[in-house]
Amino acid sequence: MTVVTSTVKSQAEFPATRTSLVIVPAGPQGWQDTNLDIGHQQEVALSGARRGGIVARAPQRWTEVTPSQFTHEAEGLGLVRALLPPRDPFRAWSNFEFRDSHGKWHEVDLLVAGQRRLHLVELKYYSGVLRGDDHTWRRDGRRAEDSPLKLARRKAQRLASKLQDELLAWAREKGTRIPDLRTAVPYVQECVFLHHPDLQCDLPAGARIDLFGLDERQRTSGLPGISARLLEPAAPDQAVTPSRSEIVAQLMTRIGVVQRRQREAGSWMPGSASRSPRPERP
Repeated sequence: MTVVTSTVKSQAEFPATRTSLVIVPAGPQGWQDTNLDIGHQQEVALSGARRGGIVARAPQRWTEVTPSQFTHEAEGLGLVRALLPPRDPFRAWSNFEFRDSHGKWHEVDLLVAGQRRLHLVELKYYSGVLRGDDHTWRRDGRRAEDSPLKLARRKAQRLASKLQDELLAWAREKGTRIPDLRTAVPYVQECVFLHHPDLQCDLPAGARIDLFGLDERQRTSGLPGISARLLEPAAPDQAVTPSRSEIVAQLMTRIGVVQRRQREAGSWMPGSASRSPRPERP
């Protein structure tokens, strides 16, 4: 099965590019992940359609699955949306839930397809001094909490498995095989975006890995800006091509991500500037 794309531009901002996906049964060698220039992709797409290829409409470039209920969360998402270039392979999905292969539900603030890999981003609007270690975070006047990175890592692993399982199911439907899932589904990397302008991170250096702050507050926050992660360049052995980005978009549609549930009583503390950790749905 070969996946090729052709791009049609519209007039909206970042979410505006819509792409047609053509799935063409592959030859005896099975799965092929093309990395063609766009002009060549369009020629192959037309050829594939004439041979009976299947054309599907991909999601828009930024997909807001659930509108944000909180101003600070919407602002954090807006910051990310503003920095993402309106071109392949960049795509994003905000505020959604997915169900893993064990039947458990997981909430995701943001998933971004970047040039190197997928980024599962947990947003936190924490102010003040952040202390602790790899396992526990402490802030003045707040109860200690587990590092959000641990939960984010679990979500990233479960989402990666879900996408890979769905790709296998898709390949079976098309009568092809995929020798190596890593050639189609990019690696899912977790991170936490601490986007309050008055945050100061006092965690040990090792505990700051995969934590990011505002780009313009690096000196005061003690964290690299979020653009350093989301705009990282592709690596020789790790790159998200336009076709791989399109595959992810189709898989996100197929797995049936849903709107985030209404937060239960107690998940938001009135008068607080931050969210308490959201429990996973049992």
